[in-house]
Amino acid sequence: MSTTALDVDSRERAPPSEQGVLDLARDPHLGQEKPIATSTNTLVAAAAEQLDLETALKVSEEISGEMVRERLIDKVLRAAIEHGGAQRGLLIVPRGDELRIEAEAITAGVEVAVYPGESIVGATALPESVLRSVVHTQQAVLLDDAAAPNAFSADPYIAPNAIRSILCLPLLNRGKLIGLLYLENNLAANAFAPARITVLKLLASQAATSLENTHLYRELTECEAKFRRLVDSNIVGISIWDLDGRVLEANEAFLRIVGYERDDLLSGRLRWTDFAPSQAPDGDRQELITLLQSGDSLPPFEWEFIRKDGSRVPVVTGAALVEGRSQVIGFVLDLTERKRVEEALRQSEAYLAESQRLTHTGSWALAPAIGKLTYWSDEMSRIYERDDRPNSLPTYDEMTRHVHPEDSERTNEAVRNAFRDKAEMVLDFRHVMADGTVKYIHTIGHPVLDKTGALLEFVGTVVDVTERRRAEQRLLVQYLVTRILADAATVAEAMPKILQAMCECLGWDLGAVWRVDPKAGVLRCAELWRTPSVEAAQFEVVTRRRTFRSGNGLPGRVWATGAPAHIPDVGHDMAFRRANIAARQVLHAAIAFPILLGREVLGVIGFISRDVSQPDQELLVVLANIGSQIGQFTKRTAAVDELQLRVSMLQNIPVAAWSVMPDGTPDIVNQLWYEYTGQTPEYVNSHPEAWMATLHPEDRERASRSYWDGIRSGRGFTMEARFLRARDGAYRWHLNRAVPVRNAEGNILRFVGTSTDVHDWRQAQEALRNTQSEFAHMTRVMTMGELTASIAHEVNQPLGAIVTSAAAGARWLATKPPQMDKARRALERIANDGKRAAEVIRRIRALMKRQAPRKEWLDINETILEVIALAQYQLRRSEILLETQLGHDLPLVRCDRVQLQQVLLNLIINAIEAMSGIKERLRELTIVSASDGLDSVSVEVRDSGTGLDPEHAPHLFEAFYTTKAEGLGIGLSISRSIVEAHGGRLSAAANAPHGTVFSFSLPVNEPAP
Repeated sequence: MSTTALDVDSRERAPPSEQGVLDLARDPHLGQEKPIATSTNTLVAAAAEQLDLETALKVSEEISGEMVRERLIDKVLRAAIEHGGAQRGLLIVPRGDELRIEAEAITAGVEVAVYPGESIVGATALPESVLRSVVHTQQAVLLDDAAAPNAFSADPYIAPNAIRSILCLPLLNRGKLIGLLYLENNLAANAFAPARITVLKLLASQAATSLENTHLYRELTECEAKFRRLVDSNIVGISIWDLDGRVLEANEAFLRIVGYERDDLLSGRLRWTDFAPSQAPDGDRQELITLLQSGDSLPPFEWEFIRKDGSRVPVVTGAALVEGRSQVIGFVLDLTERKRVEEALRQSEAYLAESQRLTHTGSWALAPAIGKLTYWSDEMSRIYERDDRPNSLPTYDEMTRHVHPEDSERTNEAVRNAFRDKAEMVLDFRHVMADGTVKYIHTIGHPVLDKTGALLEFVGTVVDVTERRRAEQRLLVQYLVTRILADAATVAEAMPKILQAMCECLGWDLGAVWRVDPKAGVLRCAELWRTPSVEAAQFEVVTRRRTFRSGNGLPGRVWATGAPAHIPDVGHDMAFRRANIAARQVLHAAIAFPILLGREVLGVIGFISRDVSQPDQELLVVLANIGSQIGQFTKRTAAVDELQLRVSMLQNIPVAAWSVMPDGTPDIVNQLWYEYTGQTPEYVNSHPEAWMATLHPEDRERASRSYWDGIRSGRGFTMEARFLRARDGAYRWHLNRAVPVRNAEGNILRFVGTSTDVHDWRQAQEALRNTQSEFAHMTRVMTMGELTASIAHEVNQPLGAIVTSAAAGARWLATKPPQMDKARRALERIANDGKRAAEVIRRIRALMKRQAPRKEWLDINETILEVIALAQYQLRRSEILLETQLGHDLPLVRCDRVQLQQVLLNLIINAIEAMSGIKERLRELTIVSASDGLDSVSVEVRDSGTGLDPEHAPHLFEAFYTTKAEGLGIGLSISRSIVEAHGGRLSAAANAPHGTVFSFSLPVNEPAP
């Protein structure tokens, strides 16, 4: 039942008085009130005369027999209204520190309506001072006439509501306030007569008892319901069994644990001894029964029950004897899952221990208050190389004594701050082991606080990060050395920085570089660096002055072997020549490695430390790589010096030289270009095509096309163009050549080129070409003179045919009738022979004519046949057998027809003259044409003449050199010039078995001039 709260403080209680009702009539403030009673006995006696005992007993029986709280309250209020003469009544109960209305009864005519607390709408008005007095004194309050002055007249409820009679009774049970019965009547004063008060008092007493009983009954009901829910929820197994072992009741959870069915239980066959082994953990089964019979309970303990199928199940169980019965109630909790979890936990702990061993991670706990370690894992002992036992853990002070001196102050301060601030701590420090070696430690500590915030302990982990730190150091030192070498220009600049970086990174205290003195055959100290915290002046002086021969001392051993070497403690190495001095200055571990260029040792770098350290093979490999890296840097700096020399040479060569990137943008331009063009480096660098500004306007388009075609194709270019000379404003011809520079993979790195002033050379070449042209014309004239008979024969043949055909045609016309068809055919022959004679004369005139060379696409075979036609008569007269072997589908060549005919004619005439004195064998001339690969066509002229004289062969193509009595020595020279001008080559060789072979080749892709 929900109730309505009243703002009345119920915390102050007063002990009950011997008088049941507070005598308000005797209050000095209420002098007009008559007393209700002077004592309990008097009140009962006076009321007994008017008491309806049957009614009182009936009401008491009804109330005492009611165990349902809601109905009980309903009956109490109805009885109080009916037998007390009240118009309104309320039952109020304490709830903690406040009073709450359980129900309200109101008269409506002859009917009484009872409203539960939750049905009352709005705030219920009550005289709070009256309620407070009853709660405080635990005495009844009666106001026969509330309108008259009284102790409660000031209550804001009484006067405004015209209340006439008020009675408030405490409901007490064994001195405990159970509630308040409040009654009021606003129609008449003295509504609560003594007889009614007696009934109400009896009703209040019985109501207090019954309310308490209903409360206890409800608690019992709720307890039984909770127990039933517990049983029915099957969270744990519950069973009831008698002492002879028969199981009387069990829930499903219990049956499931032991593996029995409910039919086994209902049949009475299930006994406690069926699933409980005869042997208990701390005795036998009968001892447990005896303990229960004695009245003791069995506290929870672990056991194993036997299931119906014979398997065993781990459980925790307990039992107690039911009071007044020979029955036992027990509980069983299945521990199978917990055992599985425990096993998994044990396995997890084993995995954790193994993972700690593999990761070199230990765990610890420290009590700062006592400065002692309270937990120390096995891995901690392995990390610190200690043989610790649980009862002999190291103290905090003992551990801090072994922190590296350089880290001690910092580490102790960080720990003190963490203890003081109760904060997390993360520390990295070095720990000195018993043998003097050093380990790098990373530890994390976490504070554990109690509820008050006080520090209980620190728990944390320790990780041996020595290998990781060394790996980081190896990577870092490689990076630093690479960075230093990248930034340095010379070895002398790099070495001091390398020594410092390697000492600071790897923890060495002093480093030195020894250079090989090839003349003296020793190592000499060239550079030295030491950390400022080390006082090793004597060792430093000795190191700078001492030299080492191959194999002597640590540097000498490294020089001899070409491999790194390490000494854990120089004090124990008799071969270390500075051991005594090192020992006095507390220096221990030493290491050295060679500076290598291929297999050549250029020098040695060595270090020494105050710590003892064991060999680190991976570090030795890194140092060997660094030594090779420095050796390569030495070679590279020498190459840079060489490159700078070459750049200087490039700047000073007597032609304009330059280089461009693969995309054609300028890279390097030498000084001569700037001087010639008048341009500045800034202008050239900011204008990628600055060179175009110096070109003759007529050459710009052609030059730009050649330039970009060469760049984009990757082949480079060769071109001639006119450039402006800034000195005099004259345009002069330059020969520009560019070739690609490629790497090993064939990728273009740069284009390099030159621009050479060929203006004077070009003019000389022009004069030479004019002279050669004159010579060529002269040789053609001379050649034609030699072919006069052949020419006359070639001309006479068509002329004779013309005369013959004309005579024949005249005869055909003279016949009667004229034979016109035959005359027409004779005239056609005359026309053809006239054309043939004209063609012969045209060819002769073309050879004889002086004209500029003009290239056109020619069929080489056609040209050969044209020349043969001119020399045909001479060949027959000289009794020379001509054979032609002309190739099929030869590509066209771009040549000057007259010049090519002149070359062929010269070679044929020379062959005829070479065979003129041959009597004993056939005179044979063979002309061969063929495709010489994809790029050229070749022609051979073979004769069977006297052949080449080895003495004259080297001078064969020289100008004015001849072996003929009447020759000028210019025919072959001019022929070679003509062939080379067309991009070809003319050569001579012996012909087997007799004679000479002249051959020349011409390109098929000759570009236009």
